[in-house]
Parts: sequence; structure tokens; C-alpha cells
Amino acid sequence: MKKGTNKDFMQIKESPYRGCTQLMIYQKTRKNLLRKITSIFEKLNIQITEANIVTLNNNSSIDTYLLLDSSGKQIKNKYMLNDLKNNIEQVLIDPEKVKISKRTKKASYAKDFTSVLDVEVYSKNNSVTIEVNALDSPGLLSSICEVMDDSNLMIKDAKVSTLGEQVNDIFFVESINFDNFDNFSKKIKNKLKQKLSDLYNSQM
Repeated sequence: MKKGTNKDFMQIKESPYRGCTQLMIYQKTRKNLLRKITSIFEKLNIQITEANIVTLNNNSSIDTYLLLDSSGKQIKNKYMLNDLKNNIEQVLIDPEKVKISKRTKKASYAKDFTSVLDVEVYSKNNSVTIEVNALDSPGLLSSICEVMDDSNLMIKDAKVSTLGEQVNDIFFVESINFDNFDNFSKKIKNKLKQKLSDLYNSQM
């Protein structure tokens, strides 16, 4: 188990569950960190089959990811594992130094995927839940986190599940001050649908 600053910990090991590689991180909760971690997976062509983020009472979180390589198998390549370890350590030690690469769209006919994306937003007891059902794609979770960050939403807990080509992502975000929930809900739905539609188009 590796230790960074601020008492952060990281562990990578084989998981008997579905033959995946398990990445576990204990870290101080910081804005943009989830987005940067998921962007590392995208950069290394690592697939996320399942993820759980749980925020603790001490403002730290335990993040658990089940990962596969680009061929859908457990990550065995020692160089990829070393790259993963080094990149995650760098994010934990000094997240401000880690830059997120901007995705470039291919110059091709843009298809509208928004109709096949299901985004629901719920509000209960001053908490907000955002649920996304979509087709799995490289960079999907990173794109969702980008929208959350740009909308000044702090993800407190999350559960990500992949079943075949379908992904179900549920996010519990920090209490938000807004005057009109319906207006907020409509805006975040539109932003997420447009972002993911752009993602799909960039990979056509």
C-alpha cells in the first residue's frame, strides 16, 4: 500500500470478482480529484467495470475501482500497472500539477445521441442524486465528472456499474444552493446529454 501526502493511501491488487484488477484509494476529499483519476484511466485505455466512492465523516473518501485492460481482461502488464500506480500517486501527491488533456472531436457528421441517453435528477432532504444510464464508451465517466466540475457540483458518493454495453452511474452530490430545482435539473440534464453525445461522436 502506497502512501502520499495528506495521509492518502493507494493499493492495486488482483480481484477474484469478475477477474478484474482492483484499485483502492483512501484520500482527502478534494474538488476535481475524481475527474483527474478517471482521466488517467482514459489515457491508459483502462476500462472501469465498477466503481464505488464513499465519503467518510472526516472529509476523506474510500474509492474502489474494478478495472480491465483495453481487451477486457485483468491488467497483467507490469508496465501498465506501473504507469497506473505512478499516475495515481502523482494525483494524490499534487493534484494541481496533473493536467487533464482536452478531447478533440473528429471532423465528421455529428449524430445526435441525446435521445438514447437517460439522465434523471432527484432532490430529497437537501441532497441531490444524479443518475445516468448510457452506452459504455472510453472516457464516459471522465466526461460526466467534467460536467459535474464545470457545474460546481461536489460528488460525495457514487456507484458505477457496467453490464455489457450499458452503464448505470449514480452520483450523490453535495447540497446545492439553487432557487429553482426544476431549472437546475433541466440544465444539468442537457449538459450531460450534450457532453456524452459529443463523446460518442468523437469516437465515430
